[in-house]
Amino acid sequence: MAPSLRALTPALILACALGTRAAAQQTGASQTGTSQPAAPQTQPADGAPQGPRIVALRVEGANRATPEQILGVLRLSVGGTLDLAALDAGIEELWQSFRTRATVLRAERPGPDGGGVELLVQVVEIPIDLEPRFVGNVKIETKRILEWAQLAETSELFVSDAGRVRDRLIEGYRQEGFYWADVKIVEREPGPNLAADVIFEIQEGPRVKVKDVVLHGNRALPDGGSLLTTGGLKDLADVHLDESRFFGFFRDDYVEEELDADLLAMRQVYRDRGYLDAVVELQRLEFNDARDLVTIHVAIDEGPLYTVESVELQGVVPAQEGDGLLLAPLVFPEAELHGLLELAPGAPLRRRVIDKDRIALRDYYGERGYPTHESLPKGEGWTFEEPELSIDPATKRVRVTYRLAQGEKQFLREILFHGAENTQDRVMRRLVTLNPGEQADLKEIYKSLNRLRGTGYFTDARDPSRPVEPRVRFKETGKSGWKDLEFLLEEGDVLGTSFSIGAGGSFGVFGTVQVSLRNFDLADVPESWAPWDVVQEIVDREAFHGAGQELTLLVQPGTKFTRYQVRFREPDILRSHLDRISLELEAERQQRFRKLYDEQRDELGFDLGRQISPDASIFAGFTHAIVEISDVEAGGEPSLGQPLAVPQLLKDEEGTNDLSRVRFGIRYRTLNALFNPSEGESIRAVVSSYDGIWGSDYDFASLEFSYEKLGLFGEPEQGARPGWRLAFEAGVAQPYGDTDDVPYSERYQFGGSRAMRGFDFQGVGPNENGDAIGGQTKIFGSAEYRFPLLKDNPADGERQREFVQGRFFVDACVLDPDSFELDFSELRVSAGFGLYLTVPLPIGFTFGFPLVQGDDDSTQVFSLGIGAF
Repeated sequence: MAPSLRALTPALILACALGTRAAAQQTGASQTGTSQPAAPQTQPADGAPQGPRIVALRVEGANRATPEQILGVLRLSVGGTLDLAALDAGIEELWQSFRTRATVLRAERPGPDGGGVELLVQVVEIPIDLEPRFVGNVKIETKRILEWAQLAETSELFVSDAGRVRDRLIEGYRQEGFYWADVKIVEREPGPNLAADVIFEIQEGPRVKVKDVVLHGNRALPDGGSLLTTGGLKDLADVHLDESRFFGFFRDDYVEEELDADLLAMRQVYRDRGYLDAVVELQRLEFNDARDLVTIHVAIDEGPLYTVESVELQGVVPAQEGDGLLLAPLVFPEAELHGLLELAPGAPLRRRVIDKDRIALRDYYGERGYPTHESLPKGEGWTFEEPELSIDPATKRVRVTYRLAQGEKQFLREILFHGAENTQDRVMRRLVTLNPGEQADLKEIYKSLNRLRGTGYFTDARDPSRPVEPRVRFKETGKSGWKDLEFLLEEGDVLGTSFSIGAGGSFGVFGTVQVSLRNFDLADVPESWAPWDVVQEIVDREAFHGAGQELTLLVQPGTKFTRYQVRFREPDILRSHLDRISLELEAERQQRFRKLYDEQRDELGFDLGRQISPDASIFAGFTHAIVEISDVEAGGEPSLGQPLAVPQLLKDEEGTNDLSRVRFGIRYRTLNALFNPSEGESIRAVVSSYDGIWGSDYDFASLEFSYEKLGLFGEPEQGARPGWRLAFEAGVAQPYGDTDDVPYSERYQFGGSRAMRGFDFQGVGPNENGDAIGGQTKIFGSAEYRFPLLKDNPADGERQREFVQGRFFVDACVLDPDSFELDFSELRVSAGFGLYLTVPLPIGFTFGFPLVQGDDDSTQVFSLGIGAF
């Protein structure tokens, strides 16, 4: 200490250190002294005390930082006043930012002008390693190590933080399956400039994979499965860690956190099924000699099964203050509500059944004007409060009370649309089946929302990750029981373009260029016809946009199949809004080059439709087709001179023929998306007449029916979920007049990427001369299980979406060459699996395996499908 300060022994000394006093003592700084009266303080005008004036400042011990930097952080300057609160904050900042401890010594200095204080700032700087080193990391790159350590490549490391960095590294390794990983810190003494040398010696050890998960004691929920799937407890809990698949491939990394989560999930499965006392815990870990495989043994004590003693319904309302609930009368008769419930006395207490009852009650109230929605204020929307369980430990029986916060009955003042400024109001309003003044029917609200989603106008149908899907909310009106219903819409990319190149059985090598204008408006012409200006106005939705029309241009050249198509649809040609009339125009050319013949089909057609309900319409249409069959190799019975015989029906149709038809039909559609729907159903029935009066060279009539239904498993809160699909088709064609058989090109055929996967395109018999002849009667059925393989991580409030989907399927069909006949000896069955991409263009990669086939059927394991599937 300098002589001038040594003479001030009786001065008041203040010792301020960061952290705890023990941390200050570790620096070796210890100050003692006696206090003496401070210099008189002046009082400012507002009466607040003012600190003494600083007359001198010195800094000792600073090496990395200059004295000016230290004083700047401490907010000290000669001539300023000493503010103890600001000084404490500066000392804290000095430690947090620079890992420097500060002690401030104070001495009084009298003077003719009132004197002041002299401060000595003593700093102790923690050693720092300007470039910490990591050694021993072989399987994990140093870049990843730095990420775990939360250090950049040029980051400095304070020696005091080395322990925390070690913990982060071990945690990172454990998350990657390195159960045995350890990190040692080697620290060399700092030099005169406080530069330390810290080395992290990493012992990675083997990456541990899970060989098996063995459950002990799970009698009520035994585990089982097969090569591809599992069943039982682990499947119900959707565990992260499981036994290896496919003979040891695709083993899971052993991560302790994931095991802990799996144990909790399995315990929850038991409790959701009435085993309220169930305990699931780790019994032991069994490693192999190489310590890279582990068998996890889990001990389970199921405990007794709790059953339901009674089920009661109780109306409640939120308390005015706090989170309590007050009793309230039920709005609807209790007996009527009880009739909706599945949970019954004597049954096991199952969460799944409680959830089903919640949904049934929610839908019942929602259809009667008591909706549940997050946008409704507390107390106004219907809410299913957590059931009250009264448990009798002796009898293992539970009295269940469903508590219903019924809210207020809501009516709709207005139907509003927000965010779709470039779309005509009528286009949106015709899809909504609610009117002002009606009660808020939750079922109809969500039906309307699904129709808006199904148009594809307000989502990017090929990339559902953007924009945000249509949503709905209730808005306050200031009048009790009345709300405005507002649909929140964000217009998608109306100019859809896709380009692809590929190869697949029935397509050969092909390329696809498709341009789609959704929400098109033929009358909304651009201001400028310069090519670039036209494109820009379309992209900006300033031209050809907003009337709900659709225009599609498709070019698909290929070595085996070529297709050109132009399609236009106007859903409301008379602007009637309700009971609207639609018009659809289509022109198409198809060319198919097969081994035994070539086929070219040119078609022109139109449909007029009448909307009979929000989801159903009837239609009538006309199509004229010119079909040319050429390059037929041979015909008739096979012989030595004609080894490539083809069906006689094909030979009979060789040349150019006109096929004109008039059709009448009905269609019903509630599917929730334009491409790759996951819920809803579709029905279509069509009667067609080919007759000379329409200009057809053949006379026959046909009746066709198709049905498709899709659904999801689980609750919407789960995000992207597994689902299912059922499909059915039936049809019959009857020739009449001068026509003895339906022409070969118009007969029913199966095979390819959509129907009877596992068979080649039109490869399903009955067969003649080794080639399929098709049928005049058909029946087809398909069942699929669908599950997400790649999905996004949505932001809060957004739905999770899938980009890659897996499917398992079973297809079956019968084709009969005669009308109104079904010979089940011609039954064909196939099964398989597929991968389906939803973006940027719907493409399906299918692997099908015939289970039942005919002798001359043409099979094909792999097939490629493009477009809606």
